[in-house]
Amino acid sequence: MNAINEIESKIVSRYKERFEKDGFPNWAFQYFPPAPHVGNDIPLKNVICLAYGSAENLTNSFCQPKAELNRLNEAQWYRHRFFRKNDEYFPNLHIQPIENGSLLIAVRYILALLGYDEEFSNTPKNFIEEIVVGNFSKYSIRAKKNIDPIKFQYLKESLEYVSLDLEEIKPDILILPKTIFDFSAIRKLILGLLKKGSRIVPIYQTNRRVIGGRALNKQIDVDNSRKPYDFSFQQPWINSISNSGINSNEMKKYLLWLNNRIEKIVVEVK
Repeated sequence: MNAINEIESKIVSRYKERFEKDGFPNWAFQYFPPAPHVGNDIPLKNVICLAYGSAENLTNSFCQPKAELNRLNEAQWYRHRFFRKNDEYFPNLHIQPIENGSLLIAVRYILALLGYDEEFSNTPKNFIEEIVVGNFSKYSIRAKKNIDPIKFQYLKESLEYVSLDLEEIKPDILILPKTIFDFSAIRKLILGLLKKGSRIVPIYQTNRRVIGGRALNKQIDVDNSRKPYDFSFQQPWINSISNSGINSNEMKKYLLWLNNRIEKIVVEVK
């Protein structure tokens, strides 16, 4: 396992305290909730970005065999760091949209659109050390196939851990799935924990089903007169995207949506 930094260690310490009180949800796989992967260069950054995928998934083809997870023991708390490999292109952190490149490209593009292109690296292995990534839901539904726990009854089991993430990381920019941020209780929690001036960017999940969906396509049709920005990192990353969940043309379409809608979707903490 890669070296653990001080922020991750502090988060895990607080996770353990919380877990002693709450234990596992009865619907979840019995694996400890993992801390986000905190880049080792975070202390050097002028802007801190935390990006969430939706949920842990211990059933799909991206997951290591269950026996290997059972051997993690203490390292279960650092699952994303334990699984880290293949830094160029793209790092495997046991988070599917990081592995296939789609979420990492979207996060890097959002940061560029917000004016921070020069702040961040143009190579994935360095960029992953400059941001924080994890899943909002810390648990995976115990089932033979992947079920995304986007219902509030499942997400609420992770809110105490998300609160600890936000308290320790103190992000200036928080990127997360729109479907999660749309829950009023979650929105209220996040707005109450982030410091004034922080920006929240709720986005559609970076997968084929969403990109082919009516809502995103309708918005692109309305806004297609705007010329998309083109950043130097962009094309090499898109050329290297995996066809697992999304391909390069679909990624370009998603970035066009981000380009057109960024000012409309950003929420500033007052």
